[in-house]
Amino acid sequence: MSTTKNKSVRKSLKITVEENNILLTELKKHNLTFSNFARAKILNQKIKSKITNDLIYEVSKIGNNLNQISKYVNTEKSLDFQVLEKLIEIEKHLESLRKNAN
Repeated sequence: MSTTKNKSVRKSLKITVEENNILLTELKKHNLTFSNFARAKILNQKIKSKITNDLIYEVSKIGNNLNQISKYVNTEKSLDFQVLEKLIEIEKHLESLRKNAN
């Protein structure tokens, strides 16, 4: 996208309260400003969500769990019920993160 100093034209629009609620939800979901979101939509660009610290923390926790499971499986040379339960839990957690990101 272009730099701030190149942006000299201002545009405005009127929307309904319902449309504004939808817009606010989208802005929150993608953690973007209205200007960046509108510009990306108008120019048919992919909307790149800012990575939040919460998301980084969650993915880090999942990575730590996977490392612990890998170490256990490599040491014990087997999978037991607890390991399978943990893998299912991680899969569900990843699915919820995926749904929240979309």
